[in-house]
Amino acid sequence: GTALNVSQLSGRGTRRGAAIALAGRPPTPAELRRMQKLLADGIEDGAWGLSTGLIYPPGSFATTDEIVELAAVASRHRGFYASHIRGEGATLLDAVQEAIHVGREGDLPVQISHVKAAGRPNWGKVADVLALVDAARDEGLDVMADVYPYTASSTMLRALLPDWALEGGIEAMLGRLADPDSRARIRHDIESPTTGQSLVDRIGWENVMIASSPKSRDAEGKRISEIAAGRKKDAVDAALELLEAEGGKGSMILFQLDERDLRRALVHEAVMIGSDGSALAPGAAAGKPHPRSYGTFP
Repeated sequence: GTALNVSQLSGRGTRRGAAIALAGRPPTPAELRRMQKLLADGIEDGAWGLSTGLIYPPGSFATTDEIVELAAVASRHRGFYASHIRGEGATLLDAVQEAIHVGREGDLPVQISHVKAAGRPNWGKVADVLALVDAARDEGLDVMADVYPYTASSTMLRALLPDWALEGGIEAMLGRLADPDSRARIRHDIESPTTGQSLVDRIGWENVMIASSPKSRDAEGKRISEIAAGRKKDAVDAALELLEAEGGKGSMILFQLDERDLRRALVHEAVMIGSDGSALAPGAAAGKPHPRSYGTFP
């Protein structure tokens, strides 16, 4: 059994994967209908609504219109919409507005994950996020958000890569890393992305810590800048080599959030606590994971 009450959601990425695998294109009308049916079936089977993870492929391949079409199905089944929004840095406010738009057009409640502004150039934007939430609620929309009480975030190491490099799954990604031309393009996009800030501009490699790297245990708990110096490599090469060694897996912790933003979110009446953590069995967690999985609710 479970130690806590659980309300499961039907993941849009899972539905999309069942309809068109990991292709980075819009679904055809027939594929969209299949996604809608799978979503409806999932809610009838006990899911409480639709979830999206728009910052990661294949979620990042979704258009807003596609999400609205799915949200309308969840609405008809009295479900709600929970979204790990599309951007947390330079595109943060657009991402929040998109989530609210889906709720408005799909006619269903919205849960925004998470209230944070990633990277020093974006600090202070949490106040703008909360203003958008307040305005939506004043409009009569049921919009809430969540926050975890830490100034560091965590995700998979492969999230360093541009979306196109992840299309088709891990094996396709590893193939691109092994190809010199694709690897050069990956490096360029990491350092000079077409939208938003680069990781270096936003937080710097000294603020990226390896949390789990089972095949390179010596890297766990160290910053990528430190690992690169020890291996006499530049930071991008060090990060990509770790990613290859782990077969596309491994996780990292990013020290990129502002304490003042965090405190502002914690006291807002429409913001609840959410760990954003994995369900980790005691003693079974790999490496040095973010403490939020155990520490958030205490």
